[in-house]
Formats: sequence, structure tokens, C-alpha cells
Amino acid sequence: MRKISTLFAAMCITATVSAQTQRLVLFEEFTGETCPPCAQINPTLNEMLNDEADKIVSIKYQNNIPSAGPRFWPYAQTDIVARQTYYSNSYSPQGIMDGNQFNDNAGALDPVIINPRYATPSPFEVRVAHTFSAANDTIYASVIIKAAQNYNGSNLVAQIAVTERDIFGYTSPNGESHYEGVLRKMLPSASGTPLQQSWNAGDSVVLNYSWYITPAALSSPVYYQLSVIAFVQENSNKEVLQAGFSRAQVPMDPKAKAITGIQDVTCTGTITPTFMVANNGITDISTLDIQYKVDNNPAQTYSWMGLLPSFTNTTISLPPIPVSGNGSHSITLTTTNPNGGVTDNNMLNNSKTAYFGVPVAAVAGNVLEDFALSTFPPANWIRVDQNGNNTGWLRSTAGNGSAKIDFYSSFTGHIDNLYVYPVDMSGASVATMTFDVSHRQYSAAYIDAINVQVSTDCGLTWNTEWAKAGAALATVTGYQTGAFTPTTAAQWSAETVNLNQYAGNNNVLIRFNAVSGYGNNAYVDNVNVSLSTGINEVANTVFELYPNPTTGIVTIRTKTQNSDYKIHFSDISGKEVFVNTLIEGNIIKADFNTCSNGTYFAEIQTPNGTERSKFVLIKD
Repeated sequence: MRKISTLFAAMCITATVSAQTQRLVLFEEFTGETCPPCAQINPTLNEMLNDEADKIVSIKYQNNIPSAGPRFWPYAQTDIVARQTYYSNSYSPQGIMDGNQFNDNAGALDPVIINPRYATPSPFEVRVAHTFSAANDTIYASVIIKAAQNYNGSNLVAQIAVTERDIFGYTSPNGESHYEGVLRKMLPSASGTPLQQSWNAGDSVVLNYSWYITPAALSSPVYYQLSVIAFVQENSNKEVLQAGFSRAQVPMDPKAKAITGIQDVTCTGTITPTFMVANNGITDISTLDIQYKVDNNPAQTYSWMGLLPSFTNTTISLPPIPVSGNGSHSITLTTTNPNGGVTDNNMLNNSKTAYFGVPVAAVAGNVLEDFALSTFPPANWIRVDQNGNNTGWLRSTAGNGSAKIDFYSSFTGHIDNLYVYPVDMSGASVATMTFDVSHRQYSAAYIDAINVQVSTDCGLTWNTEWAKAGAALATVTGYQTGAFTPTTAAQWSAETVNLNQYAGNNNVLIRFNAVSGYGNNAYVDNVNVSLSTGINEVANTVFELYPNPTTGIVTIRTKTQNSDYKIHFSDISGKEVFVNTLIEGNIIKADFNTCSNGTYFAEIQTPNGTERSKFVLIKD
């Protein structure tokens, strides 16, 4: 247990028989109106299921755990109890995929679990259609089950479930206000329809059922939100062999699916997002307004014209949008005014928000951060949530102040980044990062990860310089099913990251990249980025360099005429630069006129040591 607190539709059967059929995976969730953890995980779970809708279909049983809810349980209690008994359901939110392929906390389901099952061919094909009576008070479901190969079962049944696609306008005791895939009726009952046990390739059966949608005050479903799911289940081991789906017939439903085209951080002063919009209704969309809003600024409108057919997606490119001010920002995109003002039958899925940051100018010198102050993120640091729910990194009082990544509540696959302010390392030849980390696993099955990543091109590309996940990340042995908070110094581990390859760069971004496995919390503290030259660059007793900046010619005067010295020039990346030099006694003149503007270093090695000076080339 994890974190508990119509008219008949004619369908043709072709004579061609295939030995394999693409599988549609079935996911059943036991959730409930009084279950606080359900309210926490369901929004993200539903979003993931919608993103994987070509692979998986879901049924949500609104059960009586921890207690019966006022709206959904009374309406379908008999069928829900039957499925609870069938699966021995005793907690919420419990998720079951294809009967016996996954049985765990529903929040642990992710595409990594779904994909192998989806890739496994099914021995059956299931086709589903549904229509309504003229008064829209009776639903007619028709199902064809066809064998793609010879198959022998022991206790095969066909199950048919009527679910309500979207329910909104009601808030349950646990705070949920949007429900998806809620079970309304099993046809003809939760016992299902017995099927023949021996099948030859090409055998088929047609099932037809109807259901009068009994009015029940506020509990009655909206007819056009009803879907029909049918599946073949082997009762002997509960495996679901195949599922089929007839989607809801919503008249108009433009849906915001995703915002893309935005980097975690931007240094250009503008963003140019793209907006993926789905048409979840049965009416084609030809015009649509997109409202876009940065932070809490007034919304602007972009008008789109084209063709978005029913049950398809399109990607809309927005114009460049200016962004001002350093720090964390958000962009919200909303679909409005479909087809010039046709009523949108689902107003809850019209918006998406993405988060990004604008870093300050790079700061020279060491970084020291112990998160002692209550302000979070710290000054000039940036927190970015790639999944759009603005959760993840936050300040904790653990360790007298630390940065906490809430893996315990964060859905599998969520990515949250915590950015150190940009560091100017141009004057350094040695760079080291140290920090403390603390983590305890929920169990071996939940793999959380933290990576330290570095970029020198304002986030366009990243290198991973430190990475730990699962047991390697854990600093405390054993498992803890409650939310983890470190309480002793022994539960922390000191970590060191070599950043020498970035020394000499004048704009280095460092981030803590957290990838949730829906396991347990992790903490970071005492972040220290230490810069040094590794050589004597302060006393500079051997030579002096001028002018600095220079327009091309650099003069170096050694303070002795010792001939046992060697001189080298390098650019900001550490690459040696070869230029013409003229030596006259203790005076050296180096010609940089053929070099590009930038920062360079002069290094002189003598028997008594090595010294280096930095200078800037600015040609007219």
C-alpha cells in the first residue's frame, strides 16, 4: 500500500485474419471523493493518461475508501463493490493495469510501465461503438470481439463499462473538482458476459446492450460525455487480453495539450513558444483565439485560422513574446472563441502554463549558499518546473535550512531544476563544487534521481557532471514509507564535483536536475562553488603586463633578466594561443592583432614558480 491517508451502430467484419493485433492497454483505478492522496495524484495521472491515449484507456472506480463519497459512489455502488471484490481492493489510490500486469499505487504508473505491455500483441481485436436515443436518455453500446489467432481460455468474459469522460462544476470532500473516466455503469452488470473458451482465428461475437440513464439529481451524467470501454478478461488469472474504446461525443472541445519551444532559461529577452492543441470534440475547428500571458501581465490574443479536424492535434507557433526582469517567470496559453464563438463544452482543459527563468549577469567569485534565509529560491537563483505545476524544489528547515525536492508527492517522471546564479569563471584555472545531500528511498521500486548539470551557452546544451539515483543517491540505509526528513548529521553525505573544464569561461550555469520516481524526499545543502587559479596570480613578482585592456599589442616586462623562463598565452577556454613575440632584454612585446576580441592569459614559468595575468583584447 502506498501513501494512503444508441441506435445500433453497424460494424463490418472483414474476412482477413491477422495473427497479431495491436493491443490497447486497460488501466483501472480505485479512487474516491474522500481520499486526500487521490486528489494529489489524479490531476497529473490523468494528464499522463491523456498523453498516452493512443496506448491506454482508463476506468475510475470512485470507491468508499476511506469513506463513501456523496456523489459517485451511490450512483454506481453495486458495480464498484463487485470490482472491489474482484481485485480485493483495500486502499486508494490503487492502480491495476491489464488485470495482472501492474498492481500498485496509481501514482507509480508511467510510460516506462505502459510501453512494454502496449508493444505485446493481443490475441483479440475489440471494436466498440455507441449511440443515443432521440431523447439522449438511453445509450446503445455495440461490441465486436474477434480472435486474431487460435486461443484457448479457461474463464473468459467480456466486460463493458460506461464511463463519463469529464466531470466538472462539483468539488468533492477531498478537494478534487475535475474527474475523468468515472465509472457510471457496467453492462449488463459487473459479472460481464461469458465468452466461448476455445477460439479459432477469425471467430467473432457481437454484443449489444442498452442502458437507460436514470436521472439522479446532480449525480446523473451528461450524455455527450459518456464513453464505452469493452475488454476481454480471463477470470482465472484476471489478465485483460484486449480492450476497445468508443470515445465521448462532445460537440466542441478544444484542449490545450502542451507548450513547447521554451528553454528552461532564456538570455535573449524573448520567448517564442509553440502550442499543441487537440480537438477532443466531434466538430472540426477552423478558427481559434490563443490568449497568452507572461506572469500576471495583461493577456494578449493571437488569432489562428486553419483546419483542426475532430480528434486530431495541431501545433500553433506564436510570435516572439518579450520578457523583462531576471528570475523565475511563467507563460500561460489559453484557447478561446472556437469557430467564432461556438460554446466550448469543457472549459477546464483550455489552459497550459510553462515555467522558465531569466538569469542575471554572471557573477565572479565563489558561491556560498546554506539556505539559512527563508527566501526561496535564494537571491538570483532560479527554480523551474518542466512539467508545469510549479512544484518541486522548496526550502526546508532540515539541516538549519536546506533545499528540498519533494519526490514523495511528485509524480513519476516530473523534472524540476534548481539553478545556481551564473558564475564568471574567466579568472580561474581550478573550479570545484561541493554540496551536502540527504535521501532515503521509499522502496527499491521507486527510483529518484538528482543530477548536477553545467551549461556554458545559457542552457542550450548541458553536461552532466554528477549523477546519482536510487540506492546510490540514498544516504540512509533501509526504506521509509512516510515522507523522509533528515534529523541527524549522519544522514547527510558530502559530495564533490570537479568543474575544472569550465574554468576560464565567463558565464557558467549550474543546476540541480531532479527527476522524480515518486519515491521519497531528497535534500541539498551547503552549496559551495570554489574558484582559484592554482598558481600565484596575486603577488605577481615576476612580471607586469600592460596596457590592459589592449587594442592589439601587449607589453610584458619581466622584473629580472633571468633567461630561464618560458611564456605561454591561452584563451578563455584554456587553448594555447600562438602569436608573434619580440624579446628585447626584459621586455616582451606580443602581437594579438590577428586574434579575436576576448579574454586571454599570459603565463610565465620560472625556476622560482609560475605566475599568470589576465588581460582583455578590444580591437578598434
